[in-house]
Amino acid sequence: MAVSESLKQAGKQHQHLAALPIGQPDPIPKKTWRKRDAHGKADRRGLTAAEIAKQDLRLRERQDKKTAAEYA
Repeated sequence: MAVSESLKQAGKQHQHLAALPIGQPDPIPKKTWRKRDAHGKADRRGLTAAEIAKQDLRLRERQDKKTAAEYA
């Protein structure tokens, strides 16, 4: 009886572990770089994602101000 109970428990554990997905982990995205200006120096360093986001936010805010001024 004790042996059959331990075998049942081992079988349940095996089924539980067999249900876990096994595969490659998701890849870590690499940093994206962008040049500061299209007409700047060739040896300038690239921008980090945070700097790009900051620059895009400033540009978007300027465009929003411009459109708000046109409608006002």
